[in-house]
Amino acid sequence: MRSFLALELGPIIQGRLQEVSLVLKKQAALPVRWVAGKNIHLTVKFLGESEAQHLEDLQQALITRLAHYEPFEMRVGGLGAFPPGKSPRVIWVGVQAPPVLEKLVGEIEEVAAGLGFERERRKFSPHLTLGRVASDASPQQAKTLLEILTKTQVGELGVVPVNAVHLIKSVLTPGGPIYSTLAVMGFSC
Repeated sequence: MRSFLALELGPIIQGRLQEVSLVLKKQAALPVRWVAGKNIHLTVKFLGESEAQHLEDLQQALITRLAHYEPFEMRVGGLGAFPPGKSPRVIWVGVQAPPVLEKLVGEIEEVAAGLGFERERRKFSPHLTLGRVASDASPQQAKTLLEILTKTQVGELGVVPVNAVHLIKSVLTPGGPIYSTLAVMGFSC
């Protein structure tokens, strides 16, 4: 089963992110696969294909490790692309969070690696993916996209309370992924 660990945003922030996507879409026809607003979340660990028992073991280990965290807030806003420069591949909205988010992600990575999940090679960079640029985008389309991103200002969209990590199953379909929550591992309150 394909799965990942994420922080949920709630429907209000997801709706605001969907509005940003619509503004960008209206400015030019670009080869971008836009993420449905209801599917936008902050991924903290991609797990890939795993057996149900392996996910259960991870869940149990995380319940214990995450219980000592206190709820915190993160702010959502700003607009950018990865990689920065001439050929963007991912369009994103930024996340500003206290240092505890990086500590949380590091602890999740440690627990998952201890259970045999592959370690993430890239440094964690909190962002919310709005869309992915097609690999066959022309240089002119990439230039147009960069111009649109440069002139589009996205202020703060809101504050997200964080008090749990969600284990989410992802089923890939021709119409896009379908997500369902398998478990919620809460923090102390």
